[in-house]
Amino acid sequence: MKKYIVILFLSLLSSFASATPSYLYYTGNGYVAGGKTDTISSLDGFDFSVNSFGANVLSIYINDFATNPDFQTTQFFLVMLSAPSGLDLQVGTYADATRAPFQEFGSPGLWFAGNGRGSNQITGGFRILDIAFQNNTLSTLAVDFMQNEENGYLGQTYGSLRYQSAIPLTTIPEPSTLALLCIAFGAVVAYRRKQSRLQSSGAMSA
Repeated sequence: MKKYIVILFLSLLSSFASATPSYLYYTGNGYVAGGKTDTISSLDGFDFSVNSFGANVLSIYINDFATNPDFQTTQFFLVMLSAPSGLDLQVGTYADATRAPFQEFGSPGLWFAGNGRGSNQITGGFRILDIAFQNNTLSTLAVDFMQNEENGYLGQTYGSLRYQSAIPLTTIPEPSTLALLCIAFGAVVAYRRKQSRLQSSGAMSA
């Protein structure tokens, strides 16, 4: 009897976990956001589908095709995240990102596109607050991101994605998030300049 009670309890927990809603928030003056601020949710009939290539690359497809009978007003989005080559995505800040899945070698990748709008040249960064996998399949994700579209010439879009995560949306851009990204980006730039100077001085001495 106790065995069946335990199984029932675990089943209820599993059902509760799978019922955790997913959300996408975006805003900004960038080409993708188009000056619009919006929050969409699985509670509103949006489907959040994940395509993961291990723990290095994630693609989250979001649309309301199944629940919106008016094709002219359907919405669809894509969020792509990639860790630098050979690494897994994990909790932390990823600065100096370029467009996924074509990011520069050794750099993280990011791409947010939606409703037929997407930029070819992306710079920016993202911060993962929560991430978990089960059997190599994404089970939980909380990430905030910022992308400069066409390297900033078409503005910036900020976003916050929660896939079956209990962490609330970040509906800003959050100053602390931007500060972290700027600090990390500055550290990368400083390191690269230092390496370049060392290489130059080594070449001169040779």
